[in-house]
This record gives sequence, C-alpha cells and structure tokens, in this order.
Amino acid sequence: MSKLQRSIQSMLSIDRTAREMEYEKHWWTWGDIAQAVDALDLALTDAGHTKDSRVGVLLRNRPECVPTIICLIQTGRCIVTLNADAPDEKLAEDIHATVVPVVIGLAEDMQRPAVDKVLKGTATNA
Repeated sequence: MSKLQRSIQSMLSIDRTAREMEYEKHWWTWGDIAQAVDALDLALTDAGHTKDSRVGVLLRNRPECVPTIICLIQTGRCIVTLNADAPDEKLAEDIHATVVPVVIGLAEDMQRPAVDKVLKGTATNA
C-alpha cells in the first residue's frame, strides 16, 4: 500500500459523523464519503473494473467527485481525467480518444447529447 493510500485510509477512519465538506448548505461527513467510496468500488468491481483498470472521470469542482477520486486512488485503479467543462463535441472526442472501458461523471454531464452518444458507442456508464 502506498503512502497516499495509507493517508486516505487514515482519513476515512476519522469520526464518521464528523463534517468534512459543505456544498450549497449541505454537509458531507466522513461517513458519507466512505459510504460513497465503498458503493463505487463495489459497482466498479461488479462490472469487472478491478485493480489497474482505467477509469475515465468527468471532473468538476463538486463534492460528488471527491469519493470518486478517493476510491480510484485507494483501489489502485488508473484515473483518466476528462474536462467536464469542455464543449460537448470536444469532450466526446476526448472520451473516444481515451478508449476507457468506463466513464464516471455527474448525470448532467453524462446526458449531454454528444457525450451520451459516444458513451453508448464506446464505453460503459457507471
């Protein structure tokens, strides 16, 4: 286990009721984050995306992205970052070019017409 993975494990073992981050007047606790990490890990594993799998992530400055990044680092999966702020066609081209087997993102990004089209043709949504 890497030093970063040990640090993450240590953070996730902090008081699970302790508030960690706030977004739009809603607080996420360490327990919320840990639960989201575990759920994502289970979903990816069940879909066959185990350690060393490449996972595309549509990044945004939103709390939902925090457990995603933590999960991927903690489980040894390869993070392929994708700029969710890119125009639809550019983002679709980037997703296609990465040839990742799975892409994770917020629903509003996954449902953008060009993104949805490329995901249905080349990747599995998680």
